Amino acid sequence: MTSTIMAAACSSAAKNSETPREDPVVIGGSQPAEGDVAQPVIGINRNGAAYLPKAIIYKTNGNYNDLVPVNLNPDGTLLSYPDPTDVGEFSTPLPLEGGWLLDRRGGIGTGTRFTRWTYSEYHALPQVPSPQQLLDNLVPEARVTAAYRLPVNANAADTAVCNGFIRDGLPGCTPIL
Repeated sequence: MTSTIMAAACSSAAKNSETPREDPVVIGGSQPAEGDVAQPVIGINRNGAAYLPKAIIYKTNGNYNDLVPVNLNPDGTLLSYPDPTDVGEFSTPLPLEGGWLLDRRGGIGTGTRFTRWTYSEYHALPQVPSPQQLLDNLVPEARVTAAYRLPVNANAADTAVCNGFIRDGLPGCTPIL
């Protein structure tokens, strides 16, 4: 199962203490076979209704493509983070034109920060790091510098679709930050 950093994962909520937010919550997905289709594919909103989440593209102020992101509250406390079993090679963002990345985990936003752990290192951890361990392992300068929600569902957003939006100047896309 793929959870997102936006809210509690189905099977790992007891282990990772993720805090639900008012934003839509992505709760399911699958590991892609071949190709570069973004995952997750199913979400549940605040009212319990299922939906297909929109694709998100983003840029960072450095090459943090293989580092596991977490989300912080405005006061610097942890808002959400993944269980090690919820990340892997299928979670890494896909490189796009112009330095953009396609988020395949969900949850990139204003409070996103990056840990020192790569996806493979984090996946190999025997348990979820404590909130303090996560905070102690943030890359201080690593930031998301731009992010957009595309007007296509995440499961339809491959690199060709995303690169088309980028080339066309992001028409119909909503800035996240």
